[in-house]
Amino acid sequence: MESYGSTEVDKKERLTFGNSMHLTAGILVADVVGAGILSLAVAVAKLGWSLAIVGLLLLLALNIHVAVLIWRVKMDFPEANTYAELMEAGFARAPMCQRQFVAVFTPVAQHTNLFAALGLYML
Repeated sequence: MESYGSTEVDKKERLTFGNSMHLTAGILVADVVGAGILSLAVAVAKLGWSLAIVGLLLLLALNIHVAVLIWRVKMDFPEANTYAELMEAGFARAPMCQRQFVAVFTPVAQHTNLFAALGLYML
């Protein structure tokens, strides 16, 4: 019996690794909502209602823009399963220095974000 992740796979079957797109999206939404709920009251109290609403609307626009960009890249490269693979495919025709930067920066940014979110939860 083969274990999950075995390299010997029947040609008709293909093992998939990691989370599905829907599970990953759900985890990201839960992280963003959880961190936002924890810090929103303090931010509104410090900024005031009017500035806080303007800030929320600006962040909403930025969030939608980035989500649409990532969705477009994913539609162009459906074989990519991780952000690193997605960025690698998206920058495939870029100069070598840009590809190397993206190959290093993407995982560093992901791990920094995860570490910061965990730090926020610890507060």
